Amino acid sequence: MFPKYLALLLGFSSCTHAQLPLSIEELLVDEHVLKLESGFSYTNLEQLLQRLEWLPGESVAANGPPSNPMPYTRVSTRDSDFSRLSTGLRYGISQSAELSVRASYAHVTWREPAAPGGSSNLHALTLGGTWLASPENSTPALLLSLSIDALENSLADSSKTLYGKTGRVGFTAYRSIDPVVLSLAAGYEYTAARNISAGELDPGDQFYLVPQINFAVNHKITLIGGIGLRIRQGDELNGHKASSRNNTTDALLGLGFAPSGRSTVFLQSRFATGGRRSASLSLDWLYTF
Repeated sequence: MFPKYLALLLGFSSCTHAQLPLSIEELLVDEHVLKLESGFSYTNLEQLLQRLEWLPGESVAANGPPSNPMPYTRVSTRDSDFSRLSTGLRYGISQSAELSVRASYAHVTWREPAAPGGSSNLHALTLGGTWLASPENSTPALLLSLSIDALENSLADSSKTLYGKTGRVGFTAYRSIDPVVLSLAAGYEYTAARNISAGELDPGDQFYLVPQINFAVNHKITLIGGIGLRIRQGDELNGHKASSRNNTTDALLGLGFAPSGRSTVFLQSRFATGGRRSASLSLDWLYTF
């Protein structure tokens, strides 16, 4: 069985964009400098599920078996928890480019009235790079990024490890107007077809758009606000449609704090404003060696 719920969670934590630092000059890691990024996030998701079931029809003969079953749609609610840990390294190879590697682990549990719940563990190793295509001058700065999941698994078949099946490309444009930084991030995630226990699954690709504003209260504290749009195409299983396109919007509120010259901590919350009921809280720590 491959409900829309699982199709949605296949890419639930994907298509994220990099944090804007408290100082815009630190958007890229300096040449020959190593930076550690670690984080934890928790998300609660509530979603309506629709299942096609059958009611037996009337008997042709007295006391005979029912015939002509009647289809009907049963609607239920599924509640899920998604906890994710990640850690990664970023290294500046020049003044305008950096490379990165990130490992992540997630635990997902779900519950549904009158149906058994379940849980699963997910993991991924992501390799990427970022390049400052255009510095900020008379036009906004433009930052390009590229990443690929070298290995991963998914809720569709968590026992199978996949290699190089998911890739992303994105950009972030920003303009600093002290004490405000305006930014616009957009990206596209491509997911290749993969074989699972139920057959060949082709997960839907995703697109995201995130306008954001950072307001520097002082050199140690920055307030963060933004909105996000995510469009996810439907999945196909064995060449047949398994889920429809899903559009979601959410709002972002957060705080950035620099306890020292080498460390920065981000605390952020997201809550859905359209498409599904969800809320998440994340804590990220950045340290420069």
